[in-house]
Amino acid sequence: MRLDENVSYTFFAEDFMPALKRAKRYALISLPWTVNRMAYAPDKHGMERRLRNIILGKLPEYLMPVIFRDYGLFFDATAGETDFWKRDNFDFLLTINGHKEEWDLKCLTLSFNKMKSDDWLKLPALIPDRHKHDQWAKRNTTIRSDSFCKRYLFAYMDTPRLNIRLNDEQTGMYRSMIAAPERFKRQDDFILRSLGDIAFDIDINILRLVLSAVAGPNEWSLFKTIPANSNLGLIHTRIQNKGTAIAGLPSFLKITGRTKTGQ
Repeated sequence: MRLDENVSYTFFAEDFMPALKRAKRYALISLPWTVNRMAYAPDKHGMERRLRNIILGKLPEYLMPVIFRDYGLFFDATAGETDFWKRDNFDFLLTINGHKEEWDLKCLTLSFNKMKSDDWLKLPALIPDRHKHDQWAKRNTTIRSDSFCKRYLFAYMDTPRLNIRLNDEQTGMYRSMIAAPERFKRQDDFILRSLGDIAFDIDINILRLVLSAVAGPNEWSLFKTIPANSNLGLIHTRIQNKGTAIAGLPSFLKITGRTKTGQ
């Protein structure tokens, strides 16, 4: 892909706050069942970091429909949803060239202020590859019988200053949920009431998001093993991934057959 094929969006507070509220709610009720890929300790600090990661993962996902609509794409943002105590099947069902495809969004956070123009095409496209059931292992598997293929969409978000602080009672509540998760299925309202008010601060007026490359069956051969704790310039990994530079992948615009809008 070329540098000018990156799709850049700036969301103002009135635009991203509804998505942020959804992401926060999802994080609070789903933490005990969400995959702990980073192996955070089940203590107060570890749970705060997990909540932050879940929120920052869901926030761009909830903003994507705005972009898909701008580009006139046929999509379904609910087709891959599951109950909050289960893994999502996929993030979006998109129609590309008349075929339904299951897309997952892989969004990394980094400081845009540290980026130079040449840095953008050096960024990695990463897919978790910790074990035989991880996302890389499922790259050739679709959930729906009418799906043509699976793809990964790679995006980058300017890291927001987001802080979450749990008190001792809230930490204890999460420990109870993790110890006996079956008791809390279908109990989202009860979970929220039991947790009460959680200290939650985000100190931004705008949110910047860049859509970059896409990988599908034609690109799997480009991905190589990226060991855990690898230093990839502005990105430092904590887990093993399969990865490649986005420069060698087709862009979001190319795969969707679109030209850049006025954003």
